[in-house]
Amino acid sequence: MTMRRSFSLSALALLAIGCPSGDDTATGSESSSTGGESGSSSTTATTATTTADTSGGSSSGGGSSSDSGVDSSSGSTGVVNTCGDGVLDEGEECDDENTDLDDNCTAMCTIPFEITWTTTHNGSASNFDSANEVWLDPDGNAIVIGSERVTDEGANLWLAQILADGTEGWTLSYNGADGLDDFGAALAVLPDGDFVIAGSVETEMTGDDILLARIDGATQMVEWEVVVDGPGSGPGQNDEADSASDVNVDADGNIYLAGNVRVGPQNWDFFLGKYDDAGNELWTTTYDGAAGGGDFTRTVLIDGDGTAWLLGNEEQNDNSDLGLVLAYDTDGNAIDADTQTLDFRVADMAVDADGNFVVVGDGTVANTFEDIITRKYDATWSQVWEAAHDGAGSSDFARGVTVGPSGNVYTTGDAQRVNESFNGTMVAYDADGAALWGDEWNQMDADLDDSFAMAAEDAAGDVIVVGSETVLGEQSNALVRKYHPL
Repeated sequence: MTMRRSFSLSALALLAIGCPSGDDTATGSESSSTGGESGSSSTTATTATTTADTSGGSSSGGGSSSDSGVDSSSGSTGVVNTCGDGVLDEGEECDDENTDLDDNCTAMCTIPFEITWTTTHNGSASNFDSANEVWLDPDGNAIVIGSERVTDEGANLWLAQILADGTEGWTLSYNGADGLDDFGAALAVLPDGDFVIAGSVETEMTGDDILLARIDGATQMVEWEVVVDGPGSGPGQNDEADSASDVNVDADGNIYLAGNVRVGPQNWDFFLGKYDDAGNELWTTTYDGAAGGGDFTRTVLIDGDGTAWLLGNEEQNDNSDLGLVLAYDTDGNAIDADTQTLDFRVADMAVDADGNFVVVGDGTVANTFEDIITRKYDATWSQVWEAAHDGAGSSDFARGVTVGPSGNVYTTGDAQRVNESFNGTMVAYDADGAALWGDEWNQMDADLDDSFAMAAEDAAGDVIVVGSETVLGEQSNALVRKYHPL
């Protein structure tokens, strides 16, 4: 089996990714025009409920693909009902003052999804917890990776199984040898069903280091671990801060680890390493941008020929970040002819069944604020389409992208909204870049930062989202939610 970001151009196995939880409330930001209820999530990780969304959605703005159609019909009183006017008329399920398709109220004023279940996870220290990535096994069980705060242990890398009905299965809380802060960034699956996890581990001697570990799929025991310590050193908090961003597995079971190593003052380099399934290093390489600043990887993909595609951001002389795609052969040699420079800051990359690349990031499009940008490129990196999502606030930031078995593209991130800080946001596009539906989540008890890190589509077309939400008195909790499109 391969992970979400692995692909073969000859025989692509696009595995669904999923996650479960227990929340008994509807989603969306509160709007007086929706006629529905916007609620906060449960903080119980083991309760799964089925709830249809009746919130009508937030008033988030549309992206580049929108629909101008309206539903104008006469009610029994003879008054014309108009979809998109912000008034909940008879026969309308929602009305969010627009006819955009990339939010949770359609252009016909119907709700495009229901929430099957939601679950949240609050570590024992009731502090900062988050879910960053998820993989769905053939039985519909989800494996989620992130971090949790544990009493007397700081932050632990958190790996958990959520069963197909949204209830919690097994949990692994990884606490490094020095009992400091450890974080989970990504996971992949080996052909025998064992998990490979990537993140960071903090030590007394070397600060934050890149962590790669193999986890037995049956017992959840750590079989081996590899720690990568970059050359940077010093007394400052970030002087020895190395971190992983992604991990992937090729068709032969070799492991590719992407991350960032500290090399000097305000300077990080790309890191890419290849390991066999026993954790033995095959090769490593680094990349230092021309400006010698903070260069950070985001994603590594392995194609059917064994080429490793490394996505990241290279800091420019003006301190801005621009996307960069580097290609490496099976021996770790850079394929300079395949290097691609992108004109926006990137966050994630996926691939579809035809070998097209989908990249998500953020940048300015038609206004002075940041929008979430989703682009599809063909196998030669010629642009096929672009879609931009502009939320109702000012700046919006991308975090993840996934291509589902249906070919639909799911973009996730954070949307800034006045009086609510950042809300978790997701937009679904079809294979041609047309917006299908979306959602924006605000935990209303706090009205603070909420985030959607990754979404995935299962074989039935349902969509699972992972991220975090701010809860008063608990900082942030890991969030997992399942949507059923209508």
